[in-house]
Amino acid sequence: MSNKTTYDTYCDYNTFKRARYFHGMLMTDRDFREEQIYHNEKRKLLNRMLHGWGIVCGLEIQGEAGKSSITVKPGMALDCHGNEILVCDPAAIDLQSLSCRSPLPRPGTLEYCQLQEKESTLFHVGIRYHETPSDPVPVYAPGGGCEEKVCEYSRIREGFCIEILDHQPCQPRQKVVSPSLVSRIFNNCEPDNEDGKSQECQRKEVQAFSEQFCGTSPPCPECCPEEHFIILGSFEFDRSRRIIKKLNQSGGRTLVPTAQLFSYLFSSLVGGLDTFFNEINKNKPPQSLPDVNLIHSNPLEALCWLGRVFTENSSVEALGAAAKWFKKKPEAKPEPEAKPQRDPDVIKLKKELDALKTVVEKMRKG
Repeated sequence: MSNKTTYDTYCDYNTFKRARYFHGMLMTDRDFREEQIYHNEKRKLLNRMLHGWGIVCGLEIQGEAGKSSITVKPGMALDCHGNEILVCDPAAIDLQSLSCRSPLPRPGTLEYCQLQEKESTLFHVGIRYHETPSDPVPVYAPGGGCEEKVCEYSRIREGFCIEILDHQPCQPRQKVVSPSLVSRIFNNCEPDNEDGKSQECQRKEVQAFSEQFCGTSPPCPECCPEEHFIILGSFEFDRSRRIIKKLNQSGGRTLVPTAQLFSYLFSSLVGGLDTFFNEINKNKPPQSLPDVNLIHSNPLEALCWLGRVFTENSSVEALGAAAKWFKKKPEAKPEPEAKPQRDPDVIKLKKELDALKTVVEKMRKG
């Protein structure tokens, strides 16, 4: 294989090397180790670049205020190195050891009262990838005596470690264009006015942002810390009383944007849409409405149903009724008719006329 570089061609290689087996090759432990390393690092590379890092599913923390223990539920996560972290059973953690990280003052002393007056300490629940060798077996040593017989681990067991951290662990960040387009417009341009200066400012900001943003690829994530903790949540702990004061299950959690996550969000938001269609169409023959989950579990069937909606009159009428239902506004109450206002001169003239009529009637009687 040639790595020749010419004026119009540039070739180079990355760090990946896969084994090339051939007949008569002498196999050693190095060949098998490098075979595993190649496939493991390739999979971890795809995890980092395509999926990112964070919680894939589960791994909620459960605990009650006034208690001194929490439980991490089963689930899966990916760290920024691409390692899969799998928790198969609930993991219970006793928090009594938190009060022993530094010696507590004796009850009744000034230091003890000051400790009680302080706000509760904030702790973070982190999980990281962990592996350890296992399954020792005897090593075959040709020519060695029985006393020279040794054992070596034959497997590597993958697992995890859950730790309670008194600080925010370092987290890699996705690089973005900063400042964002919205920030540039709001910070640098005045509100709209008639002189047109605001529109000209917005045009310049969009042009400057486009020169930096358009035509570029998304940057690679930042480098990972050597030991990456994925945050599962946080809680406030009263060290003097050794109990949980407040549990924040979503504090600091990062989720991997998987297709399963979007399916969960979609079904949770629009589940029961078929009930709405049945309600607006209850005076007509029943229709075969699909389950809303078909949109992500069987999109072909969902599209076929959508096609039938536009070909069947009853379905078109149902959609029309739905549109009217959404656009329907409360009827405005008719305003009372305004009474016609009378001219004050006319009113005065009428009073004088009535008085004259009264005088005339008295004269006739007299």
